[in-house]
Amino acid sequence: MLRLLHLLIVGMYLVLPVAVAAVALLRRNRAGVDGRGGDDRNGPASRVGGIAVTFIAGLAIAIALCLIYARATSGRVPLSQMLLATYFAVGLLLVLRGFDTAVIWLVRRALWLHRAGEPTAGRGARVFLLYMVRTIILIAFGLPYVMATVMIYRPKVVPQDNPQTQLGFKFERIAFTASDGTRLSGWWIPAVSSTPTRRRAGAGTTQRDDFGQNTVILCHGLASSKSNQLILGRRLVPGGFNVLAFDFRAHGESDGQLTTFGALEKRDVLAAVHWVRENHPAQSQKVFGVGASMGAAALIAAAADPSPEGQALSAIATYAAFDDMELLVRDVSSEFFERPLGLLLQHVGVPLASAHAGINLTAFAPARDVANVWPRPILFIHGQQDQIIPFRRGENLFDFAAQPKYRLWYPQGSHNDIVTDETAAEVVAEFFRRAKPVPVI
Repeated sequence: MLRLLHLLIVGMYLVLPVAVAAVALLRRNRAGVDGRGGDDRNGPASRVGGIAVTFIAGLAIAIALCLIYARATSGRVPLSQMLLATYFAVGLLLVLRGFDTAVIWLVRRALWLHRAGEPTAGRGARVFLLYMVRTIILIAFGLPYVMATVMIYRPKVVPQDNPQTQLGFKFERIAFTASDGTRLSGWWIPAVSSTPTRRRAGAGTTQRDDFGQNTVILCHGLASSKSNQLILGRRLVPGGFNVLAFDFRAHGESDGQLTTFGALEKRDVLAAVHWVRENHPAQSQKVFGVGASMGAAALIAAAADPSPEGQALSAIATYAAFDDMELLVRDVSSEFFERPLGLLLQHVGVPLASAHAGINLTAFAPARDVANVWPRPILFIHGQQDQIIPFRRGENLFDFAAQPKYRLWYPQGSHNDIVTDETAAEVVAEFFRRAKPVPVI
């Protein structure tokens, strides 16, 4: 059902701007041929002007949205993405405009305001009631609708740097495809030769025995990119690990425009594991994963997957992972929105977002998957002052995990502080060096 709604909504966004503009122009041309004037408020010229204003407003919204994401990720938005965002914004405004028109039409008839010959007694009160009902319905539906689209739509931001310019790592641009056909973009970063050394008896120093034989899949967070959170690999590449950093769907240089907070991104992680095992088998004798926020949630779901790719993840480390999408939405809505906006987000906005995405977002719960990571080890890192993903979400997730599990809590850590913390980065690298599954008898 949600998949069908998704297809209908996508089709509506694709057709609506063109159809509305074409109908308005056609009416204006017919009015000109018939010799009718179009200067009245409801005439053809006025309608064309209204559509033009909608397109201009859509452009302004798109520019603002793209600039926000470009600034947040230190990247740039291609012109094609700017145009696509404009088209999407125009479609959104037309949906809201159409809904408003339908509401007025229905309420006018319910209040007997649609007939000119109706008694005028009490008409002023009924007109006032019309606008009150209209406003309430628009807030109850229109505002959550906008929230829903902002939740899942992402204009892709292309990174302006790469592993070489950012961290001095050599890299190879790669591309691979998820199981649903989504094309993903990534960087293959080989371990560097300056890896830490160890001393052998009767000899000098030498590289670790497993240097360059293991690979870490790097999974960035929501509204980020492989570039923006490449810092997660700063200790791994010099530590003798190869790194595969990639953009999740609807992020960076990968395909898609809709994000699902980890539910479908799980497929992206499995595709990354498949690519590295297929193309670098000697360098992926063990495959590990490190993820932040949404990437951490997707990584847990992927590691719990019974497929060969899921089971190939030998150990995973997570930064600020969450346990349950429904509980996270409840926390965020109560923290950042006053009533009744928070309730509208939970009970109207999120279901609308699910309809847009074609998947039930609130059904995604890494807490139900995390126990299936066993017998492989998992490391949890979370800041106790995290305002984006509250600490209780990460703590609850840790409680659901089976041994072997490890935790690193930061009493003063925020959502982004822990990602840049050097101690956490070294702990992750050492965790992967020592990671071993529990023997299964």
